[in-house]
Amino acid sequence: MEDLNTLVSAQTPESLSLEFKASAALEKSDKKRAELSKDISGMANAAGGVMLFGIVEHQHTHHADRLDDGSDPTEIPPEWIEQVANSNIHPKIEGLAVTMVPLSSQVNSRVAYVLLVPQSHTAHMASDHRYYKRTGKTVQPMEDYEVRDVMARGSTPILQLAVSSSPVSGTRLTLEVQLYIENETIIPVEWCVVQVIVPQSLSVISDGGANASEQTTSSLGQPVTVLRFQYGGPNWMPIWQGVRVDPRRPNAPPLRMSALTPGPQSIGWRITAPGMAFREGQVMLTFPVNA
Repeated sequence: MEDLNTLVSAQTPESLSLEFKASAALEKSDKKRAELSKDISGMANAAGGVMLFGIVEHQHTHHADRLDDGSDPTEIPPEWIEQVANSNIHPKIEGLAVTMVPLSSQVNSRVAYVLLVPQSHTAHMASDHRYYKRTGKTVQPMEDYEVRDVMARGSTPILQLAVSSSPVSGTRLTLEVQLYIENETIIPVEWCVVQVIVPQSLSVISDGGANASEQTTSSLGQPVTVLRFQYGGPNWMPIWQGVRVDPRRPNAPPLRMSALTPGPQSIGWRITAPGMAFREGQVMLTFPVNA
């Protein structure tokens, strides 16, 4: 219970992998069972995580607001939560774990529940015959391509590019950009190709040791610079799930970009690997006036 109180006192916010639910979410009604199947399957279809039953979230900020009165374990035993998940979510989610947390030291006290939801290697359908995915602090219906991506977790790699940036000391409107490849599946990836798409509004000061650089046009017909990085080869470590890797060659110079005016600027990226079609996205960089 001390850990639950710490979450409340720290006003811990919900996230992609942490969700707070009032104990009333475990009521024995068809509506609540359907909502429970939607929330659990949505978390498994995303990154997995923890659901806490017995903590009320703040309506506007979505942080842990207070503990409620908890559940009566004689009415709502942990086995009931598992049974609802197993009978309403298809296929069954392997590895669900329910922990009971007494809310007082008294015998037969009311309890909170901690439900550990593992990330699955396939897509799970809720009781309404729809697929959901937790995104940020909400659960949304999945698009067809998202269902296909999740179902492919166990057979094909799914790579993502993460980007961070920091001002270059002593310069104006210049950022050092760090690239990270992330593998969302358990399948190790031996090599891949990353493309960074830089709009004409930005200048590439240092290309980060890119394997190739090309001046071309975007799908919207706008001039862009495309930097290509190829990861893999002798003495390169495979990309394992949960490990971030830099796509640049060892001892490569930093990737640096500058802007004409301060403020946000968007760059694009594309990534592919054997057995995986190109995935793409956009990243916002913010250029400060001074470092």
